[in-house]
Amino acid sequence: MRVKSNKLALRVLSTATFLAMVSSCATAAFAGTYYMEDGSISIVAKTDGNYITQGDINDKKDEGETVITNHDSETASKNTVTIKAEEDCTANVTLDNVNINASDTGKAAIHTEGNVTLELDGDNTLTGGTGHAGLEKNDNTGNGTLIIKDDKNDDGTEKTEEQKKAETESGKGAGSLTATGGAGGAGIGGASSRSSSNITITGGNITATAGSNSGTRLVYCGAGIGGGGFGEGNNIKITGGTVDATGGSHGAGIGGGGNSYQSAAGSASNITISGDKTHVTATGGLWGAGIGGGAGGGVKNSTAGNASNITISGGTVIATGNGSAG
Repeated sequence: MRVKSNKLALRVLSTATFLAMVSSCATAAFAGTYYMEDGSISIVAKTDGNYITQGDINDKKDEGETVITNHDSETASKNTVTIKAEEDCTANVTLDNVNINASDTGKAAIHTEGNVTLELDGDNTLTGGTGHAGLEKNDNTGNGTLIIKDDKNDDGTEKTEEQKKAETESGKGAGSLTATGGAGGAGIGGASSRSSSNITITGGNITATAGSNSGTRLVYCGAGIGGGGFGEGNNIKITGGTVDATGGSHGAGIGGGGNSYQSAAGSASNITISGDKTHVTATGGLWGAGIGGGAGGGVKNSTAGNASNITISGGTVIATGNGSAG
């Protein structure tokens, strides 16, 4: 009887162990990793997590972090990403060595709606198609926020404030984002003729360049960060990291987009730069301000976009206008 009793006890223990493992697997939150080469990606943030659609995947729920990457980051993918957060929700997404070139698609490389927060790991490159931004956020799709940050190391651990400062000073180790708009689009911000508001950058190495037009007639020209061509750029905050923003012809480096054919241009308001270790370089396109409004290019009665409430309370800022104010 003792032998039977021991065997029964072993079976009970094994069953309990198995059930514990199943329970643990059911409650664990795993990061979902999605590769750009596998198709365009749609992310919808709801109250209980992100829902992903890509290829044969349809509304798959991510329990943990959503990570976007490339199998081969040296080769740009033509597939694009749309990130949308429902009301009162936030889409948290990590870009990990993403490389997207949407120049032939007529779309933004990444289009955002609602409250979206992007964590930067490695080196990320986004190029928008004609009329669109590299990283796009348009006011006509809602009043959400776009936050770009570099709070974590590549292994997922949190960076200390001292580490962030050291990375900013040395220019090494921080996650990076290079965003280039298509013709008429901002580098980060609005599509052509669209305004963009509520953009915050808290860290990382950011290079944002508005798209350049080709041909004899230059019409709408976006800001590096802010409005697309003819669009406004409002409520833009930079509180950390290294940022280099260059506007297209008649567009501001940071602020409003330009219009090189008609007289009116995009205005800018509530632009704030702070943080002792923040580095910002803002360069306007032809007739555009470094930080402020875009410029109009009509032959008669040309007017630049208005600029108001620009606050610089810390960091190193180099703002250069091209025939306009720095």
